[in-house]
Amino acid sequence: MSALATVRIGFNERPIQEAHPNWVQQQVRDRHSEGTPLCVRVTVDTSDAKLVLQSGACASTLGGGGGRPLNAREQEILQQWRKHRLDEREVEGGWVVAFLNQLRRLL
Repeated sequence: MSALATVRIGFNERPIQEAHPNWVQQQVRDRHSEGTPLCVRVTVDTSDAKLVLQSGACASTLGGGGGRPLNAREQEILQQWRKHRLDEREVEGGWVVAFLNQLRRLL
């Protein structure tokens, strides 16, 4: 299956295949040192999952929810997002790395 997924931390975005742990950790450190709230947004657009997940510190710039219910693959991805505590306002770099590792396996 061809997978398209990206991670955006602050204003920097990469495909998840290029979002190496060191890059993720550096982005998180940079935001913390700037005193900027950490916004992590992951977009998944595959044949069986279409999601935009964002941490609690992200400004709500996305349209309203609704639409169709989540399918099994999307529910599994959302469950991992929550398991790694990325739905909280304060996010740690290690949580992002762990989630991205799991997401790569799921896709």
